[in-house]
Amino acid sequence: MNKFTSLLGILMLLSLSCAPNNIQEPSRCSDLEEIHLSGPVSSIQQSLFTLNEQFGEPNKGNELGVATFIAFHKYEKFYSAFNESGCTTVLWSYDAEGNRIESRVITYASETKKVEQTLFMYKKDGSRIKTVSKYRDNGTIREAIKTDQEGAQIAQILYSYDKDLNATEIREVNADSVVTIKMTYDFDEKGNLIEENTYFPDLGTRIKISSSYDDQNKLVKREIYNPTGALDSSHEFNYNKTGTVYSDIFYLPDMNTKGFVIYDYDTTGLVIQQDLVSYHRYWENGEYKFNEEAQNLIATGTYEYKFDEYGNWTQLLLFTDEKPSYMIERDIKYSTNED
Repeated sequence: MNKFTSLLGILMLLSLSCAPNNIQEPSRCSDLEEIHLSGPVSSIQQSLFTLNEQFGEPNKGNELGVATFIAFHKYEKFYSAFNESGCTTVLWSYDAEGNRIESRVITYASETKKVEQTLFMYKKDGSRIKTVSKYRDNGTIREAIKTDQEGAQIAQILYSYDKDLNATEIREVNADSVVTIKMTYDFDEKGNLIEENTYFPDLGTRIKISSSYDDQNKLVKREIYNPTGALDSSHEFNYNKTGTVYSDIFYLPDMNTKGFVIYDYDTTGLVIQQDLVSYHRYWENGEYKFNEEAQNLIATGTYEYKFDEYGNWTQLLLFTDEKPSYMIERDIKYSTNED
């Protein structure tokens, strides 16, 4: 993963955490469903480990903070707590070494109506930056203030919304009233996010993400452009009859790589296998080209799950070409377990 991709991940996390799109006030939040949890879940701690083979059996190894499996499946260590309506109240995030880098606390006026979010971002030197976001009754952010370790304001984050309450622009303004980062969002008539731009005014650069959708509003193509304007990656998605992605056709220009990933699922919709396949690459007229008829199987990933009484998986073993790779454990607490 290059530096641009790492930076892009951070910026996407910032925009997703700060930009509510078309927020309504439902009777329940969808937070639990989005991470495929069922039952009266009150908290979850997800941990990652290397997986080794000892005496012919998988054996848990060292703890990790982040793991990427086969191609584009990324697993992360995290902790999250929920209220009775399934809304996230606490979220901790970690870096690749397992150090906590973010703590998020969300308060609600009702079970699903956000009032305030407090976000702490921790630096390697032990200091932290605090961002407090306050919400309007319609779910949009009224104001967001960023302060340093001593409580001095270092930035204000300003939001603009369209008539459907989609966030169309986010600007971070420093103490000197200078815009340091600006993010813009464009939507189609169905409310699908079709273009994201992140600008760095002091550097004169931007990162662009464009997305396309089918008639069922499913994402079918995503392209990411780096600060030079060149294509960084492209993904095309195909779906099976249940609406789940079964193939991801990718192109990574910097790596001169093109191919696809095929996914297989069990009857509950959990992925149980993925095959990473590349197209044959050859050099012609000063550039790499690809023969899509000549395909090479790079790796096969398989998944083995263990479940609790609510049907939530609590352990996942990941194998690459039948060799142990990673173990993911989930310690799930339920409201019925607590006094």
